[in-house]
Amino acid sequence: MAVQFKVGNNVVYPVYGVARIESLERREIAGKKASFYILKTLKNDVTVMVPVKKTESVGMRKVISKKKVTQVFDVLKQKTKATADKKQAWNKRHKEYSEKIKNGDIFEVAEVYRDIRRISRKKDLSFGEKQIMENAFSLISSEFSVATSKAEETVRKEIEKAVLG
Repeated sequence: MAVQFKVGNNVVYPVYGVARIESLERREIAGKKASFYILKTLKNDVTVMVPVKKTESVGMRKVISKKKVTQVFDVLKQKTKATADKKQAWNKRHKEYSEKIKNGDIFEVAEVYRDIRRISRKKDLSFGEKQIMENAFSLISSEFSVATSKAEETVRKEIEKAVLG
């Protein structure tokens, strides 16, 4: 069963990050009436309409708990080989990373950030790699900031320390 959200709730909408539910509206689109959550992203004030019936399928979810923040930090700290897989082309990795970000799973977004950030210490990143890394970092830090009630700059420093040691 889909999670029901209320006006005023902070939620996470994949790719856009943390957003506040501004209203719940009934609108007619293509001749059919449906209920929509009207979201306003906290980061850049973008308005997004999400059909109430599609919240689960689009990956909209509650902001993680403080306990889950600790679990995501564990993912960020995990030791991995910080080298690009030479058998896998960047465009294939790019597709995998993009899919992980689009699904909205904070643990997968953390893996993407951790892996690319560590690669960046070994080699120069392409423009696409830098974009994905910054997007993942922004998604994680904004959600951690809301979940822990800490300033985003403080959270960013904590994330960097976790990833780079």
